Amino acid sequence: MLGHVICDPVKPAPVPPPVAQAPPPPPPPAPAKGTTLATLGGANFDFNKADVRPEGRDILDRAVKTLKEHPDVKVVVEGHTDSVGSDAYNKKLSERRAEAVKRYLVRQGVDPSRVRTEGYGKSRPVADNNTAEGRAKNRRAEVVVE
Repeated sequence: MLGHVICDPVKPAPVPPPVAQAPPPPPPPAPAKGTTLATLGGANFDFNKADVRPEGRDILDRAVKTLKEHPDVKVVVEGHTDSVGSDAYNKKLSERRAEAVKRYLVRQGVDPSRVRTEGYGKSRPVADNNTAEGRAKNRRAEVVVE
């Protein structure tokens, strides 16, 4: 025997009203010309070396973030050395340090046309070259807004 079944129509669940999302915050203002975005000090370059040490990558990553937020900003990477060695040798070493930093920035997605390099050798010390600590501070590269 067959019976009759009466079914109520299924009512869809009420749809909540859309929630307005806040717009993302604007990027920070572009850094001013002459602003140093990153300084890799002596702990980031070994004596007589131009390779960026792993600790230096964290510092450079902050500069990369700023450069990606402001695609119109151009920088110069300034390489420096301590006073040990000849002027000619230190000039070349400082250029190699600046180029190593540029290569890192480019590998992280910064357009190479936005990065210029300059090697200053031992001509712009920030510390006393008569101490080991001072010489270490002078072995550096700086990323500066142009």
